[in-house]
Amino acid sequence: LFVARFDPVTLEPTKAVMFNPDASFPLASTYKQSVLWALLRQIDAGQVRWNEKFEVTKANQSLGSFPHDGSSLRQLAERMIQHSDNTATDILHRRIGLEAPQKLADELGLCKTRLLLPTKTWWTAQAGAEPEHFSPYSRLNGASTFAKASRPFQLEMARKLDARAQALPADKLRRMLDRYFDGPYYNPQIDEQTQNATTAFEWATLVAHEFLNSGLSVQGDKTLSNIMDLGV
Repeated sequence: LFVARFDPVTLEPTKAVMFNPDASFPLASTYKQSVLWALLRQIDAGQVRWNEKFEVTKANQSLGSFPHDGSSLRQLAERMIQHSDNTATDILHRRIGLEAPQKLADELGLCKTRLLLPTKTWWTAQAGAEPEHFSPYSRLNGASTFAKASRPFQLEMARKLDARAQALPADKLRRMLDRYFDGPYYNPQIDEQTQNATTAFEWATLVAHEFLNSGLSVQGDKTLSNIMDLGV
């Protein structure tokens, strides 16, 4: 737990209540707002455009429901936050680059925060579906290696995992995950070390910068607020 009041100018916490604030935990869908922030930075820089259109394919379809073919980048961003849509998130994360959300944390010196994997990709690791590092019998070792690795090696592993994830149909992945969660090889350390993860202190710091000093244009800040307001 880390609940703080941040100085709006210095962004330093001036008052905080905390319990074990440096313990690592998986972010799950909470990580999706970092994809939005990184996306908006690239919108401001002219690297991507709101009216880009995307198709849903066997390669990019993740678990859960998914958007219609021909959805625009803006529609995907809204769906990612409003409905926590995994496929929309994965399409956006790959469009801006696997490393883009991670750069937000690295710029702030948040060394315990990991934001490299689209949703289908971390599930592929948990399912034991990547033979080099995450086979069914080496998941725990692979997860430990991934979590402890240098950032460049983590990115290299992430790209291999993501390539495997895109080759894996979502229905097959779901069956493999069901066997993992219900079977004898389940280990919560695998979850924490493969999924995107952070600490309570570092995530509060990132969120404070996201909303108080985002580095976005005036329009970008307004769009960030408008899309985030769609969330529950």
